Amino acid sequence: MGCVFYYVLMDGEHPFGDRLSREQRILTGTPDLSALEGSDNPSAIEAVDLIAHMVARYERDRPSAASVLVHPYFWDATQRLGFLQDVSDCLEAEARLIKVAREDVPEPPKKARPAPKKKGGPSSAPPQAPTADSAADKSGSHALSSESIDDIIAQLPTDQAAAVRRAITLLDAFEVNGEFVMEGPPPATDGFQVVGKPQSGHSAAVAAMSEAVNGRPPKPRKVMWDRRLDSHLRRDLGKFRKYDGTRLRDLLRIIRNKKNHYQDMPAPLRESLGDIPDGYLHYFESRFPYLLLHCYYFVLEDDSLRTATIFRPYFRPPPA
Repeated sequence: MGCVFYYVLMDGEHPFGDRLSREQRILTGTPDLSALEGSDNPSAIEAVDLIAHMVARYERDRPSAASVLVHPYFWDATQRLGFLQDVSDCLEAEARLIKVAREDVPEPPKKARPAPKKKGGPSSAPPQAPTADSAADKSGSHALSSESIDDIIAQLPTDQAAAVRRAITLLDAFEVNGEFVMEGPPPATDGFQVVGKPQSGHSAAVAAMSEAVNGRPPKPRKVMWDRRLDSHLRRDLGKFRKYDGTRLRDLLRIIRNKKNHYQDMPAPLRESLGDIPDGYLHYFESRFPYLLLHCYYFVLEDDSLRTATIFRPYFRPPPA
């Protein structure tokens, strides 16, 4: 079915290449979907992802017919936009669990600082090391150091502690491969790109890991999604809320919040974003083409999310 699907989309071409290389590609299980990836099909990235799974070498790795029918390739603009918004709502609900837990647990008393020495006296003592709370890791999804997390969870009731740990796990998992999603598609290469697993040489995260393994320190680099937004939207951001340009969760908040307040936005900004749903969705998909698939697999691969009431309709096959 994957071969037939590719044949239809690409006017008679084969997903394993031309006649000269086809047999070898079939034997090694390496399809060549680069022509589809570089085509003018508006859903080319979703189509490549779906067909790559459909023509997987081993049967156990191929989706069922029912799974094929609920792949985002077949979703219209309204369904795609609604899914991104529902993922954002889910993540914000998890973030609120952590916030409530932090408010329920009182902060430990701060240590008094030693009085400053008078001029001409003995040299002052070295400054104290910052506490775990003051040195919290701001790069994580929950913006807390591991020490602070453990201290807070230890003081919570069992059920609440389990919910907070689950929330932290989900928020962190969503940011995995965030740089790849924010950077956009890699340069055209032979073969196909599996979403969430960038090929070596196309991802800053993979490059940094390779440098670390080889004994060279990685170069500091921060990927910011706001650099892909136009000037109208960038000027509008921050007027009412604050967003972290390094977190995918905040990018989803932008999509959700601006959609909910679409009619309240200035006319130039509405024109820039386009009409809802088609133009608005195209604005963000054209800048972050892997965002939808990233969200899709984030939900699909978590049993509790996939079967949750909010997401169940997206994974229900259409009636026969």
